Amino acid sequence: MKIVLFIAIGMLLLTGCSNQQVNSTPDKEIPELWAEDMAQVWDRLTEEQQWFYMTTREQQFRISRAIRELDNIAEIDETAILVNGSPISRRQIEISNIRINQFFGIGSLSENIISLIRDEVALQEARRLGLVVPSDRLDAIINDITPIDEDNRKIREARIEGLGITEEEYFVQQRENMSLHIQSNMLWEYVREANIDAIREEVDIRDVLFIDVSREFYERFVDELVENADIEILDPEIRELLQQ
Repeated sequence: MKIVLFIAIGMLLLTGCSNQQVNSTPDKEIPELWAEDMAQVWDRLTEEQQWFYMTTREQQFRISRAIRELDNIAEIDETAILVNGSPISRRQIEISNIRINQFFGIGSLSENIISLIRDEVALQEARRLGLVVPSDRLDAIINDITPIDEDNRKIREARIEGLGITEEEYFVQQRENMSLHIQSNMLWEYVREANIDAIREEVDIRDVLFIDVSREFYERFVDELVENADIEILDPEIRELLQQ
């Protein structure tokens, strides 16, 4: 539940405005419907679940320090999985596992690996479709969603200290990560707009949230990509884990 909500809220923040309208509500554009749905989704959270969004400096430091300590693991940068020929390293897997478990306190290693594979397949499809992030748009989004106030400054300093890197290196990493997130969100938007009539129909018939049906269509789209992907598990431990 929390992972899905994190993805949905991230997509709400990062997705660009669209001029396409939903037929059943011609006075409202898709981003407006999305925002209304997210307000309802937030209300469904318990206080414990909402805690996820209240990231503290100490938590960021612990996560960053744990990621830094991966340097002490032998062969951490070896390729563990090939997805259509593109590598996923053991480091990527461990970083994903650290972040998800620190933030959510849930999620097995096998679930996180499957999520990484799905993310990689989706990003490959986004690139195939030409869904790229213009540099000026990336800069604008980063500036809009990361205002420089005292709390954000402390969190940023905690990440830099924990990772043991310079501020310049940190911003390079953040820019790369943001680019990947936006590209993924652009694919979500592509799938949503390609299926807007079917999504609208299901929303009306089932009386459910627009965002929930959009997510279902996106997940089915990625399911098909994964089914047709060439996935090779090179790491024997991971192969055994996924076979369980």
